[in-house]
Amino acid sequence: MYWTDEEAGKIERANLDSTGSIEFLVSPALTGAAYCLALDIAAGKMYWTNTLGNTIRLANLNGTSVEDVVSWASLPYGAALEP
Repeated sequence: MYWTDEEAGKIERANLDSTGSIEFLVSPALTGAAYCLALDIAAGKMYWTNTLGNTIRLANLNGTSVEDVVSWASLPYGAALEP
């Protein structure tokens, strides 16, 4: 399971079967105000909205290669993917 922590500005994940601890993926400096998270498992990507920076960002599922996909959104709060 993946989630955003908007207050701390980070993205984390953990196994649902309780076999591991929480894994920190993307730092606050790179997430902005991470709000909504959408996963494309087949492509190995995650997308999230950055409400303070008015952007939609993307990274690999392990948190690497963070970049802006949309840099002109106006207060983006939601995201959905159609893989």
